Amino acid sequence: MIIERLKEIVTEKMQNLPVVYHQRGDIHSFTSVISERKTLFSRQKLIFTASYMLDIEAGEVTYNETLEEQRTGLGAGQDGNDTSGLTLKKWKTSSGPGGLEGLIDDQSALLKKKYTFGFDYREIRREVKQAVESNGYKYRYQIWGKLK
Repeated sequence: MIIERLKEIVTEKMQNLPVVYHQRGDIHSFTSVISERKTLFSRQKLIFTASYMLDIEAGEVTYNETLEEQRTGLGAGQDGNDTSGLTLKKWKTSSGPGGLEGLIDDQSALLKKKYTFGFDYREIRREVKQAVESNGYKYRYQIWGKLK
């Protein structure tokens, strides 16, 4: 079945990373911390999520991905104006018209200074698309927002 094949692809491509699988109705999601920085009083995580939804009636699989930075601890909320102490700040980038990489490229200098990772999200997207189409389904790459 296509759902099992997509699970195999995503977990195989993220094999060196801890992957958490979630299923909520028809939506299947894989979340992984792809890089993490810890200091004495704070923690920063870069989190990748790949989600897909199978619509059997339409014969279509919708795919979505997000990249999210989470910061906790002292200085997490400081963006120049905030001087509060212990806070939580969350930054999120969703897929853009050119795919997720278009948005990440705009922020690559910032991300590469802060995090080191060799993870290629484009490869996952490419293989998911190939598996979906080879099983006779239409592949739809959702640009913005959640699947449902």
